[in-house]
Amino acid sequence: MNKRGLTIIVIILLTVAIAISIVIGFCVYKKNKQESTNNNRVQKNVQVENEIKKSETILKFEKYLRENGEKIELEKLDTTNWKTYTDKKRGFSFKYPEDWYAIGIDSSEF
Repeated sequence: MNKRGLTIIVIILLTVAIAISIVIGFCVYKKNKQESTNNNRVQKNVQVENEIKKSETILKFEKYLRENGEKIELEKLDTTNWKTYTDKKRGFSFKYPEDWYAIGIDSSEF
């Protein structure tokens, strides 16, 4: 066999090896993509199931309240004597009972 024949055989073998590598890479890519899609579906299903369970729990609680004639009302707080804290730098304020106070807070840390 001469050099030219050997060169052609080497080129053919390299071409076949590259083609096989491409096919294997594509198969691995498709498998990983499908597993990723399946994992996303499983996570989505778990989220939906959790939301359904929450909704069912709320519905059961509402049904219990209707059947037992119980009503839950939040206590209304009288906040007329409360103090108001305002932070102009950060743009917020809130009311708090006049007997509350901060302990050990250095406002320069904020």
